[in-house]
This record gives sequence, C-alpha cells and structure tokens, in this order.
Amino acid sequence: MTSFHLQIIRTSIAVLVTSSTLISFQLFVDNQAKSQELSDHPNDLPILENSPTKSINNFIGDPDWLDLGLSILNQTNGTPNAHDKKLITSSTLATLDAKIWADHWISNGKKNGFNLHIIGTQRGGDILSNEIPNKLNTQWGFGNGPIGRLSLLSLEYTNHDSFLSQVKVGKLKQSVDFTMDPVMCFYSNFGLCGWAEATPSMIQIPGNPFNTYGAMMRFGDPNQVAVKYGIYQIYPESFDTKYHGLDFRINNNEGYAQFLQLDSRLPHTPLIPARRSEQGNSIRRISAGEKANILYRSPLPPPVFKLGGWLGGGSYERVDETGYESSNNGVYSILSLPINPGKLAMDGRLFASTGLGLSQSVQDFRNGGNAGIVLAGVLPSRPFDTLSFGYSYATYNHDYQSAIYRHGTEHALELNYNISITPNLELMPNLQLIMQPEGDESASAVFVGGLQATLSF
Repeated sequence: MTSFHLQIIRTSIAVLVTSSTLISFQLFVDNQAKSQELSDHPNDLPILENSPTKSINNFIGDPDWLDLGLSILNQTNGTPNAHDKKLITSSTLATLDAKIWADHWISNGKKNGFNLHIIGTQRGGDILSNEIPNKLNTQWGFGNGPIGRLSLLSLEYTNHDSFLSQVKVGKLKQSVDFTMDPVMCFYSNFGLCGWAEATPSMIQIPGNPFNTYGAMMRFGDPNQVAVKYGIYQIYPESFDTKYHGLDFRINNNEGYAQFLQLDSRLPHTPLIPARRSEQGNSIRRISAGEKANILYRSPLPPPVFKLGGWLGGGSYERVDETGYESSNNGVYSILSLPINPGKLAMDGRLFASTGLGLSQSVQDFRNGGNAGIVLAGVLPSRPFDTLSFGYSYATYNHDYQSAIYRHGTEHALELNYNISITPNLELMPNLQLIMQPEGDESASAVFVGGLQATLSF
C-alpha cells in the first residue's frame, strides 16, 4: 500500500469520525428532547407494533432450544428495453434459518449463549439484468437456475453483557457482519441491497459472498459502540453450484481476507408518541401540545454509523490481464440518520454509503456508493407500509478491457412502496431506472418495473 493510499485512509477516517461526532452530538441533543417528549406521556400507553409471528416454531411447540424460520422471496421484473426477447423474468429464493441452542439465558429480552447456526437456501429463476445487461442488478442476485445450497454453518457465542459480546467460527457469510446495513434492504435493486457486490458498491470484496471458513469477533455493546474483526478464506469454488455449499475442504483456499469495522449506534426514539383515531383505523404523529394515546414502534432499523475496511492477501488477476498481484484492499462507510418527517410520515431514515478500492489494479470497479430515504407510515391508515427512494452507482476501473467502448459509471434509481399486508406477508411494487448500463455512456437508459413478494413463517 502506497503512502498516497495511506493518506487517503487517514483523511477519510478523520473526516468521517469528525462528521460522525458532530452528527452524534446533534442527534444526542435531539434525542434528549424526544426523551423529554416521551416522558411527558403516560408509560402505560398501548404499543402499536408489527412483529412477525414464528409460525413454524409455534407449530412444533416453541421449544426454547430452537429458533426456526422459513422465508420465501419472489422478485418479478419486466422492461420494454431488454436486448433479448425475454422482457420479463422471475426469481425465487427460499431460506431456512435455524439456531440450535446448547445453553442459553435471557438478558434484557435477548438470548445469550452457545448455538449452532445453519442457513440453507433453494433458489430458482432468472434475473433481468442478464437481459439488459447491467451490473447494478435489477433483482437480488440469487436467480439463474435452480440450486440448493448450504449458505452458513457456524458455532456462535453471544453475550450482550460481556466486552467480548460475540464470537463466530465456521463456514460464514461475511455480509452478515460487515459492509451492509438493514436500511439498504428496503429496496429491490441489488446496487442498494447487495450483499455480494454492492457495498462497498461493486468493489470486488475478497472472500465474498458466503460459505467460506472464517471467524468473527465482536467487542463492545452492539446497541452502543462495537468493533468487529473477521478473517475469511478466499475460495470461490466453495459456493460453486456443483458443491451445493457442501465442500468442507480446508486447504484449497487461494488466500485470506481480514475485515475491521466500527459500529456506532446513533440516538433515536424507537417508540414514537402518536394519536390513533377514535375509529381506530388511522394513526399520526402528535403535534406540539397534544397528548398521545398510543406509542408507535417504528419498523425502521436503528440509525448507525459504520466505518470499515478490508485487507486481502492471495493471488488476484490484474484488470488489464497482464499478471497477478498479492493484495486487494479497500475502505467503506455507512451512515443512517433518523429524520422526523412531521406530518408527512410516522418515521424516516436518510442513509448514504460509499466504498473506495485501494488496490485498483485488481478491482474491476474504482468506487461506488448508494444513498436513499425511507419513510414509514406515509398513509395514516397504513402505519407499517414504507415508501423508499434510492440511488446507487458503480464506477468502472479505466483499465477494464472492452473492445467496444470505454467503461464509465453505471447509475440506478429506484422508487418503491412496500405494502405490509400482514406482519408475515409483504408486497413491494417498484420502478427502476438504469442509466449507462455497464458504464456505456452511449447506451440508452432502461426502465424496469417490478414486484417483490416476501412471505415468512
């Protein structure tokens, strides 16, 4: 790593830490006012929330040693601008998530102890981005043919009251702990909610996307400030379709990737004083001087500031195809801020993320990022629906070879409305605009319409 790269890191960290400190102070002041506002209302007010039921766990008697969940996600997208004749595609992902607890205890309403964590998936279908084509995928990238896979198998220890608050060892999914935040997954576009290539946007993260041997340690309180360290093998064949995630060989790795991330939870008020109509069919935030008759639990994730980076060691092919190098490094940051939308909605989040590759000779993309706004409860009669607008981009490495055109920057916009039909069933119609697909400045923009359906048990 050159002194220039080190200077970039130092400058970026200084700017981000300073900004985070100022923002956190302002949010602290705002939160104190909100806490005072909340204290002005009775503590015994009913709480309106939208918590999914664990149908499978309940069906088997809800044993305290087992947490079991099943979800099915379908994404259907269409465009009049596809290069091929296939104008509509559909992809489906079924996920079975199980935690088997060997020993556990409850602290502050959270489970602590040892567990075996298993995630298995079954996918099928096609993604529309193959027909456009583009890189900021119009759908989450789990399509392109039926395949079952073991995605994660790990031994985990969690203790929220300890300085060493979590340890994971096994075949891990790096994106569970690094480079992502749940606020991004209020979108369908993979450039926004993309655990494989999107954050840091499109900079090829070593060891990604999943099912590689590794270990992760978290120090500190995840509800306040925590630091995570993870190390993962680089072994692309581990998620090859022919193995179905069941390749348990250890000595076939091509290198390693180390991640370090600071998580700082920002102040916010999860319970928002509100007034429900006498008929009980609508809810709104209270105005100054009003008394609340209900507390609204926001469906939006807690606001947070994340600063991280990775160091990859191994063998990486140069983008210009002239040889190999031994390192792949980068930095990234994520900031999610709470916003008071006033009469516009019940709650809101404003977020932005960015990633910068520091070993650009081996990275197809120089940098990337995304930003957006998520509003919950825009309609008084639909308090748990969300309205989201987001933008993502990915800038190609200028050394990327193409005999047709010089790759520039691809951009994507998405507008969606997520309908919470029940706590376990959601429908999200969305509209996307893909600009300069694959970084081709001469290519026409592509409009994409879609419908995402999520069912959980």
